[in-house]
Parts: sequence; structure tokens; C-alpha cells
Amino acid sequence: MKIAILVDNLEHGGVASAAIGFYRAFKKYYDCNIDFIVYKQPTQKTKEQFARQGTNIFVIPSFSKSGYFHYQRNLAKILSADEPYDAIHMHTGQFIWIAAKQAKKLKIKNRVGHAHGSAVCENSLIRSILKNIAALVGRILNKKYCTALFACSDKAGKFNFSSDYVLLPNLVDLENICQEYPVSFRNDFNLSSCDKVLGYLGVFGIDKNTTFLIDIMENFRADNISCIMAGDGPEYENVKTRIQERSLQDKITLLGYRNDGNRLLKFFDVLVAPSYSEGMSLTLLEAQLTGTPCIVSSGIPKTNDLKFGLYYEVADFNPINWKDTIIRALSDKHELTFAQRVEKLQEIGYDENTVAQELYEAYTK
Repeated sequence: MKIAILVDNLEHGGVASAAIGFYRAFKKYYDCNIDFIVYKQPTQKTKEQFARQGTNIFVIPSFSKSGYFHYQRNLAKILSADEPYDAIHMHTGQFIWIAAKQAKKLKIKNRVGHAHGSAVCENSLIRSILKNIAALVGRILNKKYCTALFACSDKAGKFNFSSDYVLLPNLVDLENICQEYPVSFRNDFNLSSCDKVLGYLGVFGIDKNTTFLIDIMENFRADNISCIMAGDGPEYENVKTRIQERSLQDKITLLGYRNDGNRLLKFFDVLVAPSYSEGMSLTLLEAQLTGTPCIVSSGIPKTNDLKFGLYYEVADFNPINWKDTIIRALSDKHELTFAQRVEKLQEIGYDENTVAQELYEAYTK
């Protein structure tokens, strides 16, 4: 069986991590050749890691950079290989249909669309209108050209497909979760043993509502609670400026992009996710498996709740309510062991074997 996976990149962001998780799970249980088609050049290290597994990585310009016809031609060069592909798995949101249409033209029988995100907040009214029109067209054409539809949440599924999709959870790399880190970050950040750490790990963007963490920390000025924010994105400089304006440099530390997210999650006492909109967050899943309580907004789908008693939803964006919930999460007893958490993961169908079976059915219709 030969499969192509289309995704923006292989090294940054939740969608990339999710696509790699599906890749690993499927190769673990089924005999197959899988290639990636990406828009961003991976590092040499990443290329070598996949090459050792017999996986090719093809890099093409994105649809937005190359235009419709060049994008189609670039895809055709790859997908019309001597050994034909049996399936293509596309993680490109409202533009899934463009690749799916070309794949259908090349007689690739199984065309799998996979939705991860939903509406993105825009400051510009015109940009917002144009994106809504593109989303409407995408929903119609995604369903027309795909043979199977997956979504990480109902919100993502409805936004990208409207209906007829199957919910498929993102997968967590349990081996990474199991790693032990003997050296604490506390010395690095000048934190005492009694300080609690409120953490954020992800993109700094408008839809992620990252500036709201500053409002939360305003209410912790007199408490032994510090905030560590890791990640980058379009709102990074805005967040940095607001921290300085509020004189909260001693309470909030910005780390920029990090590649040791699992280590940070074990260091955080709570993880905060105040997004306006979200798909299925691997960070939230990993945090719960690690045993870290998660404080989330109602904009985050409930499919992110692993039922470990570590998921706390706040209904509004009143900083006082978030403070109260954080204090409650810190005081609650969380007694499940790692083994018990993994067992519960299997019970709700979020394990590798179950997901790999779902993928097999979609790839072999």
C-alpha cells in the first residue's frame, strides 16, 4: 500500500504533530510506504529520520504562494509516480478539495480529508468576509472530491465539511511522555520550591487569546505564582509589550519557540488554554497524560477532555473566574497513575490501534 500525506510542514504546530502521529501509528500496524508532501523545507535531521523509514519528503510551494494551476501541476508531478498511490491523506483545511480534485483526476481511489481547525479571528472585516466565503466554498468542494472525511472535533468538522465526517482523535507519543527529566527548570527561572507555575505552550495568535494570560496574572501579583509562556507567532511582540506596560516582567517569562514541550508540561503546575477557537490540541492531551491540570475556555472542544479529572473549563473570560479555577485545580487531588491514564485512553478509543484501524478503512475503501 502506498500513501501520500499532504500537510503544511513536519516540524512546527499541532497539525504537523498530528499528521506525524497518524503516520507512526499506521506504519506500526500495517505494511505500507508513506510519503509526505509539504510546503516548508524540513531540516536535514528531519529528512534523515524519515529517510531511514523509507519515507520521501516532497516540498512544493503552498496554494497561496503558487496559485491554483501551478499548485495542481506540482501535485501532479509527485502523485503521478510510476508506482501509483493508493490513497492521499490531506490536512490542508478548507483547501483540501484542490489536492483531492487533482488526486481524483489521477485516479487515486481513496482521498481522505482531515479537518483540524475552525474559524480564525480576523481584525479586518473584509478579510473576515473573504475567509467566510472561502470556507463556504471549501465545505462544498471538500465533500465533493473526498472519499472519506475525518475531523478532530465537531467544530472543525462542521467548519470544513459541514457534515458526514468521522471524529478521529489526535495521537500522543507515549514514549515521549514517559521520559524522565532529572534537572528541574526552577533554577533556570529563579523559582523557589513553593512557587507554582502557570504555563502556556503554543502559538501566540489572536484566536489563541494569548494576551488574556496577562489579565489573569494581574490577579496573581501578590501570590507565589509565576507564568511561563513558550511559543511564537504573530502576537508574540504584542504580548511582550503588554507585559512591560503592566510591569509584569517579574511574573511572566517568555521563552519563545521550544522543542522540549514534554519537559515543560511536566514542569508546569497547571496549563492554561484560553483560545477563542481550537481543534484537538495535542498539548492539552499530552498535559493530561503527564498529569498536569488544564484550565481551558469554552471555545475548546470537549473532545480534548480525556476524563482524567484534569480538565477544567471556564465559561467566560472574567479573569477572576480563571483565577478561582486555577486555585481549585492546584488544590484538588489528582490520584490516577500514568498506567491508569493510559488504560483510560484505550477505553475512550484514543489509542494507536483504534486510530490505525480507522485510517486503514479510509485508505482501502
